Formats: sequence, structure tokens, C-alpha cells
Amino acid sequence: KNGIVRIIGDPEKRYQEDPIRILRAFRVCAKLNMSLNSSSRNPIKKIVPLLHEIPHSRLFDEVIKFFLTGHGLNSYKIMRNENIYSQFFLSPDAESKEIDLFISNGLKNTDLRINQNKSCNPSFLFSFLLWHQVHQLWDQYKIELKHSIAGLNQAIDDVIEKQIKLFPIHKRFTITMKEIWRLQSRFENQSPKKIYRLLLHPRFRAAYDFMLLRCQSNELDHSIGIWWTNFIDADHHEKSLMVKELTRK
Repeated sequence: KNGIVRIIGDPEKRYQEDPIRILRAFRVCAKLNMSLNSSSRNPIKKIVPLLHEIPHSRLFDEVIKFFLTGHGLNSYKIMRNENIYSQFFLSPDAESKEIDLFISNGLKNTDLRINQNKSCNPSFLFSFLLWHQVHQLWDQYKIELKHSIAGLNQAIDDVIEKQIKLFPIHKRFTITMKEIWRLQSRFENQSPKKIYRLLLHPRFRAAYDFMLLRCQSNELDHSIGIWWTNFIDADHHEKSLMVKELTRK
């Protein structure tokens, strides 16, 4: 009523009975673009730590529903505003418009896909939610290690380790996340000898979509995304000419 969601009964008691109700209440708010009334919100800060006493598989499924049910962007905003997001995902040390734009664009794209009845792999979701952590460490490590690929690999390992300590992500997802991240440097460094090999990689499409998200968010030069899109759409002869053109540069 009046854009306000209320918990039936005594909110604190209801949350204590099942802390998952906190997540469900916020998910309803995100779906209906409403807000929780003050009496339903007030006990949440005290009850939130109890979420981590919930069996992980159940909690994981509930967190996924925040982002993969067609209203992920609204859910993200609510989770950030209510200090719930940092309970589950590594967060930037300070507010960043660039990071917020990147994640928001990723969630807009995800919402669009879901509302078009298309699938979305949780691996891709997690890869863009945590990319800011990887990217920051990559910049640091490639200087320290004097090697871009070694720096990226070290950054990936560190971020996955930290995330697992905070809120574990299933290994079947982290494997794909690592592949998506590791392929990013190969889009940027267009080595003529490795272009076709990259095109045949099982995770090429996911990594390509991720690279386009980076371009969309002004993290990566748009010309890189345009080149790869043209290359994908080109026939065999045109692909060959594009690769030859790279060798001349």
C-alpha cells in the first residue's frame, strides 16, 4: 500500500524465526519498486549476522534470486543502500562512479536478457560483480611482478580466495569466472597468431560479452569492441584480411 511493504506480525520475531525473510522482503521491494516501512527495517541490522547461520546452499540460492529474476539492478541498489551487499560480495573501499557504472550496466544487460526469456549464467554475474577487485589488483601486480599476465593471474587468485572467505561461490562457477577474466588481456593484445585460437575457446562468447561490457562502461577503448564484433561477423576471407592488417601495424 502506498509503495510501502510491511512484514506481517512482529518483524523482529519473524526475522529471527527465519533470517531469509530479510532477503525476501528486500527482493519484493526490488520487484515492486517499493520500500520497506520503518518498523520492518529497524530490526534488520541486528538480525543480519544470523544470515550466515543459514545452510550455505539455501542462502546461496536466495542471494542468486536477487540478481537473476529480472530486477537485478533494483536489487543491487537496495542491497547497497541497506548495507546487505557487503555481507556477500567484496566491495570497493570507497564509492566509485566507474565501478557503480560497470556493475549497473552489467545488471541492466542481465535484466534485459532475463526479461527476454534468455538464460544468464551465474558465473557471468559473479565475474562482473567482482571484476573491480581483480582489475585494481591487476594494475598493482603487473607493476610489482613486471608481467601483465602473471599480475592478472595473481589478482584473480587473491580475489577468489578473499571472496570464498566472505561468501563462498561454487567451484563450477569460479572456474568459468577465472576463464572469462584471463581472456580479457587477449582481447586487448590482438596478437595475430592467437586470434583464431581465442575465437575457438569454449568461453570465448562469455569473455567477448564481458569485454563489450567493459567498452560500454568506458573502461576499455570502444575500438577494441568494434574490431572484435566486426571480426566475428566477417566471413573467412574478411577475417584473413583483418588479421593481415594487424600484422602490418
